[in-house]
Amino acid sequence: MYEDIIENCSLFQGVSAHFKQQFLAEHEVQHFQPTTRVVQQNTPSDGMYIVLNGELEVRVSEANKSDPEKPIATLRPSHYFGEVSMISEKNRTANVDTKTYADLMFIKRDNFQQGIANRDPDALMIVYNIANLLVNRLTETNHLIAKLVTAPSQSSELTEIRQKLSAIEIL
Repeated sequence: MYEDIIENCSLFQGVSAHFKQQFLAEHEVQHFQPTTRVVQQNTPSDGMYIVLNGELEVRVSEANKSDPEKPIATLRPSHYFGEVSMISEKNRTANVDTKTYADLMFIKRDNFQQGIANRDPDALMIVYNIANLLVNRLTETNHLIAKLVTAPSQSSELTEIRQKLSAIEIL
């Protein structure tokens, strides 16, 4: 039923057809109503999700909890989220809410890490795909930071952001 979505999902690029079929057979689809919070920023994570159907919004909160959440991405079928939890035990980095009815497939970190420990070539290819996604995000973020740091000053808030950025070791 969801073979086309898995086939088009960049997470599975280079992964064998057998692994994809087995994956679909072994993982249950979870159904969510509109406006449901699927994951909460800064909470423990034990896996990731693949969007099979529906639309979701990724939102982040500032450190100051009185600041409103800011939308940073919209997720649609074949997108995935929570991938950081597959290679790290860090807390969730964002909130993800459904905008519509959504069908998601959950991948448990422990099961995935077992495949890595067994040196399963398909599990290792998925790790490569996750790393590639994270490198692309970091590269894009570095370009945005460079633009921000070199832009003419417009406000004291921008100056404060620049000072904070200069104190962070980016590379």
